[in-house]
Amino acid sequence: MTSDYTIKRVGNKGNYRLIGLEKVENLDVFLNEVDEATRLWIEDLKVFATSQPKQSPGDYIRFKCEIDVDHQMRPTQVLLFYGKKVKSLALAVERVLSLPDVCQDRSVEFLGLAGGTSKNLIFLPAQLEKLLTLHATRSYMFTCFDLSPQQAILLARHNLEGVRFCSISDKGEALVKYLEHNNDKRTFGAYMHQFNNAWNNIVTFLTRAPCPIFEELLFDPCHNTNAGCNAFIVQANVKSIAITLSPIITRTRKASFEPLLHALYDGTLVAPKLRVCFDTHDRNQGIFLDFYTIAVQALFVAMSSRKCQLKELHLQLSDVADEHTLDFIVEKCLMPMLQQNKSLETLGIDVLDQLLLNTIANHPRLRNIVHAPFEEPTLREYGFLREWYPQNPSHHIWFEHMTTILPHEGRRVVTECPVKEWRKFVFFCQFKRLRHVNNERARSHLLVTALANHSDAPQQIYFLLRGNQDLLA
Repeated sequence: MTSDYTIKRVGNKGNYRLIGLEKVENLDVFLNEVDEATRLWIEDLKVFATSQPKQSPGDYIRFKCEIDVDHQMRPTQVLLFYGKKVKSLALAVERVLSLPDVCQDRSVEFLGLAGGTSKNLIFLPAQLEKLLTLHATRSYMFTCFDLSPQQAILLARHNLEGVRFCSISDKGEALVKYLEHNNDKRTFGAYMHQFNNAWNNIVTFLTRAPCPIFEELLFDPCHNTNAGCNAFIVQANVKSIAITLSPIITRTRKASFEPLLHALYDGTLVAPKLRVCFDTHDRNQGIFLDFYTIAVQALFVAMSSRKCQLKELHLQLSDVADEHTLDFIVEKCLMPMLQQNKSLETLGIDVLDQLLLNTIANHPRLRNIVHAPFEEPTLREYGFLREWYPQNPSHHIWFEHMTTILPHEGRRVVTECPVKEWRKFVFFCQFKRLRHVNNERARSHLLVTALANHSDAPQQIYFLLRGNQDLLA
């Protein structure tokens, strides 16, 4: 308790009254006060707050959120607001979340789930915009809400990937108009069915969009959409399309993939990049495995076509459950495709071995490899790179953290990988023998390129300059 605001006990059931909400020092102080009470009455706004949802009467309007807290045993705290008037309830939530925040990168999730909580997102557009912009390092998630057109536009502008399984009252018509006329050729994040009932309107618009609207468009065959609309995905003007392949999907939704296979085969896919998520964690895997292998083969056969125009392919193999299936995808599907394909320029893959790299080296255009490593490199497993790099100086391996698509949760998850260790390891594999390049012109070109690519790494710059003093002289 401080002298700036007042907490008073009311009765003997753990109820407290808060007077002076605007004088509470920060959000964590407010959360602690709520946690110590059975329920906290916010006198200024006539609204209750509690961390014990069972304490809220059923005849009140309820609004629920989960907030990250710095607590080892309990990483999130449930915070439920309830009152008689929507306007007071929205104002209370806004003022609480507008309090100063001492926690960096805090996450707040609003939950419009069943069980008595409000399915409507109670904020006015001005209140919503204030929340989304007030704390620069805070992220918000909005789950299972019925949104107004204005709310949907605001969330698309500020926080598209924080929206999960929401619907829009006009089925996205106003959002489409905004994307078409007011976005200033801006590319938004990944569209992963954030607005459930707007899919048909959005995909139809993407076929006539003058510029790429979304960074990535998730095609989930399990999503309940107009079957004819799914065929428009191949014409969508987006930077990337992501699809999920699992045994049960390839058995029950096979027809949904046909437009994509045809577009890859005949070179009419508009998106230059495709991300394929392989998932074999399925209790029916054994029953449907034959259908799965046929579908996977069909996908790679389509990309083997000489008409294929795909520029970038990323394969998410982290959810392949067994080694036999992984070997099948890499050795029986991917590598034969690389021997036939003529269009690919970038390949993203979770596995890295010498046989695959040698196949890549023989591709006429493929020069960039994007790898998300699971573990730190060792000479025993990856020593072959010391020979492969000098033999393939025009190729480059880029290392990044792993981005995993979780289609059933409507989100992407980034997992940190030992990127720095790999960059350092590959650097010395790539340039240790630069001094032995006989062609002086080629050596000079490689040195200049290396200096430019590693300008922010003093250790690497020193290594390059010291090892090539004769060339500089």
